[in-house]
Amino acid sequence: MTVLGQLAVVAALLPSLGLLIQQIVSALSGTNTRTSAAAAGTPTERPAGSEEPSR
Repeated sequence: MTVLGQLAVVAALLPSLGLLIQQIVSALSGTNTRTSAAAAGTPTERPAGSEEPSR
């Protein structure tokens, strides 16, 4: 019975662990992409008129 309980816990937590790992990987790769784009000097796209006028 203990083994069945442990298997139930593993089955319940395994998808959450997979999502956590996916979020960590996407956060780390997103950070690397943003820093490489900034280092390359690529301008970020902004819609026309999105800046506030200076006073």
